[in-house]
Amino acid sequence: MMNIKDRIKNLVKDVFNQLDKPEYKPAGLEVLTDYPSLYETLNDLFDNQYFNFVKTIDWVSPIPTTFRIVLVNGAEFYLIYSKNSWIAQVAGKKYFLIKLPQKQRAVNAISRLLRHFYVDVNNSEDSGGVNIEPPVEDSPPEEAEETGEE
Repeated sequence: MMNIKDRIKNLVKDVFNQLDKPEYKPAGLEVLTDYPSLYETLNDLFDNQYFNFVKTIDWVSPIPTTFRIVLVNGAEFYLIYSKNSWIAQVAGKKYFLIKLPQKQRAVNAISRLLRHFYVDVNNSEDSGGVNIEPPVEDSPPEEAEETGEE
């Protein structure tokens, strides 16, 4: 016979499983709800801040399952699903994300892609948070020197 403590645990588990859990659907990135391992991989690569840097995710190929990740500055890389893990293809080079050193190299390669253009993630204009022009340094206007000759 089950004691009261075990019965309560089972009831709590049953009630919790029956609750409606809200689905996370970021705007423009609906494919993440269909592929939870892709969501986890992006969180690993972007340190849980992918939504600031990823503009769209396009499904490119069904076999092998391949996704094109378009960054906010227009650069792109590919994530390819394999049996053991994901493979990141950045600038033509493949990185097997199951291995920690290769995962770190993939993160560095993606960082280089993001550095090609200046990206302002705090910009709230309609540009999607992208500022392609480098920041302008304030310099005093040049004044014409007077030579005294006319």
